[in-house]
Amino acid sequence: MHDLVTIRYLKASNLVSYRQLSIEFEKGFSVIVGPNGSGKSSIVDGIYFALTGKSARGPDLVRHRRGVATVELGLDVGDGAGAAIYYSFEPGSTGVRVSSARLLVGGKLVASKKESMVSAVKELLGLKAVPRHDSFIASAVIVRQATFHSIAESLADPKRLAEILDAALGLQALVEAAKELAELELVYRDKSTGEEVSSAPGKPDSTGFS
Repeated sequence: MHDLVTIRYLKASNLVSYRQLSIEFEKGFSVIVGPNGSGKSSIVDGIYFALTGKSARGPDLVRHRRGVATVELGLDVGDGAGAAIYYSFEPGSTGVRVSSARLLVGGKLVASKKESMVSAVKELLGLKAVPRHDSFIASAVIVRQATFHSIAESLADPKRLAEILDAALGLQALVEAAKELAELELVYRDKSTGEEVSSAPGKPDSTGFS
């Protein structure tokens, strides 16, 4: 895990509306502007695929659904070392088929299979503890222009905001784990003292959980 990860560049071929794409990002805040159909979303889709290994467009991520597409995303991992995520893929029936993949950090090969790539990228981004990092990136990292209104509504609704945070951080799973730990601790205490303690479902015990 690195303290700060930023995007340095995106290179792609045969990606959605692009035959070839090469774009470098300056340090700081970047804004992608252009008329409808100019390829703004294609850039975002390329970044999303590199970070998650999943296509937000299904087989349409490959231009005209023909041939092989490639995506290379360069990252600055904040400690002087660069990282690069590379994928090549073909259109499938409902998504894309990855033909090759690799992750290099500081010039060293870290992963070269899709399954290990996803786990390694999650760790690189500091999202190892997030159950569905693809959903987290889609909702919290990448914000599409049509979603600003819904995001504002979600932030104004405490219940909806709590659901978003729970999905991103796995808070409910943490609560359930804490309850199980409390029950195990109670059983251990019972066996060590030889006393019988009845904890009826739904009633709070000495741990404070109900």
